[in-house]
Amino acid sequence: MLHDPLRFGPLWQMVYMNFVVSGVGIFMAIKLRTIMRVMPWREERITLTGHWHILSAIIATIILLYYGDMVGLKGKIRQWYGWSIIVLSNIAFAAVTVFELKSLFVSEAEQQPLVNLLMILTDIGLGMILVILAMLLIWRLVDLFKERGRWREEQEHELNQEVK
Repeated sequence: MLHDPLRFGPLWQMVYMNFVVSGVGIFMAIKLRTIMRVMPWREERITLTGHWHILSAIIATIILLYYGDMVGLKGKIRQWYGWSIIVLSNIAFAAVTVFELKSLFVSEAEQQPLVNLLMILTDIGLGMILVILAMLLIWRLVDLFKERGRWREEQEHELNQEVK
């Protein structure tokens, strides 16, 4: 199960989503009366927007993992690509989840050091995923200009499918 991150990753991301999206939503719904009386509007807005942004980013990571499998990444590249996306995104999503709920366990006067750490973790996680995506796109662009690159194989495969 853990041998192939591109096969394991989409399932793991869906399970992980229950902790950083669904669990937070259920927790907020259960504690609605007590939380909403003490939580400022600004914090509520942070929680609501963070909630949906994590959900959309999890979907994006699942698509990236499926795409890596579709283009046929193999060997060490497949391992690095898959595990990097899984680990970096999970660090970022956990940091955003703690950021969303920080007002429930840290006083407003003492939040800044925690916020600084969480923003660094989020920026590193999501920023590195964007670097990985850029490397993938550059690889595909370079491949476009090769005489016998993957683009050519994919085009020939599409043409053969249309003929059949």
